[in-house]
Amino acid sequence: MELTIPRDLPNLLKHIDARLSQMSPQFHQVARYFIDNSDEVALAPVRVLAGHIGVHPSTIVRFAKSLSYDGFKEMQLIFKAGMYAKAQGVNSRISRLDQQLAAQGKHKSNDGARNIIASEITNLQTLLEKLSMEDLDRAVKLVVGARVVWVVSSLDGMAVGAHLTRMLTLLPRDARLLEAGSARSAEAIELARAGDVVIAIETSHERSADVLAEIAVALRANCRLIVIGPDPRPRDDGHIALLTSSNSTLPVPTLAGPLTLVHILGMQVANRTNPSRFQMPDMAQFDPLGW
Repeated sequence: MELTIPRDLPNLLKHIDARLSQMSPQFHQVARYFIDNSDEVALAPVRVLAGHIGVHPSTIVRFAKSLSYDGFKEMQLIFKAGMYAKAQGVNSRISRLDQQLAAQGKHKSNDGARNIIASEITNLQTLLEKLSMEDLDRAVKLVVGARVVWVVSSLDGMAVGAHLTRMLTLLPRDARLLEAGSARSAEAIELARAGDVVIAIETSHERSADVLAEIAVALRANCRLIVIGPDPRPRDDGHIALLTSSNSTLPVPTLAGPLTLVHILGMQVANRTNPSRFQMPDMAQFDPLGW
């Protein structure tokens, strides 16, 4: 009898769960992690997953083959399809709600509040789909090893920068928030030197000239750079760019994506340096669409 390989996530998870009692201790460890953290399995490279689970990458490959897949990459495609289906469900709910409100005569096409909410949900969906777990892991390592973390943001992103700075300070880490373009920022950034990390936060597609000026000073001092924004572009080898949102036609900065991402970054740094300080789940437990 030919074995039927699950080709959708719900059936795959049921298949794994049904075989738990028959698995070796290592395969059981991998299986439980896959069942509990399907979004991370969809996004993370096998090396990163193996590190989080506490097994060798080859164990994950062998686990996938034991379920009749060619390897982990083939099985990961099932997890990715399941994650995207869940994300698309958000857009479907928005569309249905729009239709219901229109039928009731309660929805206006120029409803600014709803447009902003819909835009932010779309940006979170982009973050869910595009966030590179490997780049996030590199960013966490940079922050953990930094002498000083300089958080630089233009005025419209200061709330995002303040949240990250507060999380890092409570760990405690030496984190300093700078409003790009201010006299204090221009003076303070001159103190940056090799071994420091600059986290540049951008909340709109129009890159702030003030943020660029602060970054230029930091790069001259040989600082490492992490850019968080809707259209980040690495400026040099060794620097990290983390995408937070899709293109937006709204004349307001996007906040949900950057705020969610810096919150994840802060949690991951806490888990590596002072896990008792924040009673928060690991990124593996974090589901942007399931708050």
